[in-house]
Amino acid sequence: MLFIITGTSSGIGLALAEACLEKGHEVIGIARRNHLNHANFTFIACDLTDTIQLEKLDFSTFMKNSNAEAVLVNNAGVIGKIDYTENLSFAHFHKLNLVNITALQWLTSLFLKQVPMARQHSIVHISSGAAQRPIPAWSAYCSSKAAVDMFALTLKEEFKEKGQTTKVYAIAPGVVDTVMQEDIRAADKTNFSSSDKFKEMKRSGDLIPPKKVALKLLQWLEMPQQDVITRFTY
Repeated sequence: MLFIITGTSSGIGLALAEACLEKGHEVIGIARRNHLNHANFTFIACDLTDTIQLEKLDFSTFMKNSNAEAVLVNNAGVIGKIDYTENLSFAHFHKLNLVNITALQWLTSLFLKQVPMARQHSIVHISSGAAQRPIPAWSAYCSSKAAVDMFALTLKEEFKEKGQTTKVYAIAPGVVDTVMQEDIRAADKTNFSSSDKFKEMKRSGDLIPPKKVALKLLQWLEMPQQDVITRFTY
């Protein structure tokens, strides 16, 4: 199988790319930086906050030597500044939504354009429990993830209308031990009422390792799935 994964420089994206390669899959990684060197790994440098780079993105040329089924994993995401809405800038909202929803939508459109339908296995968006649970000081993040869930649900209806068998999912992996969690713990607790909760999760060892998420996702994709919106349990 061929996996096209965004955000492979760290966290879930890196762990998933490594897990896929260990299992013999091909991987195309899309990120600003690269830390992988493997015969079955192709790196495409792209800053998802740069609209010019996004519009020029093309992974079709890297797929010509493979007939494997393809999976798109829209993993890249940012939480941005953690603060009350009135304290946030236009640039904050623009950058966060560009990465979390606009780039995700565009990558999905490219996947549907550039991958032959017969090879389209599934499209996986990494969502969040915050898509359905409002968290003060995360207004932009929560709403962007809610948009991801609705985008996935709408895609399913489009595929149904066209008789297309491509699967689409929005998966909330749980609270994962990534750089984003470091940013959350570093946020000023004056305007972030959940600060102590996230710090305690780290102290208590309750954060999920990225590799555990990656292995769970690969096992999950091997089984027939019905629901678009999925919340992982371990």
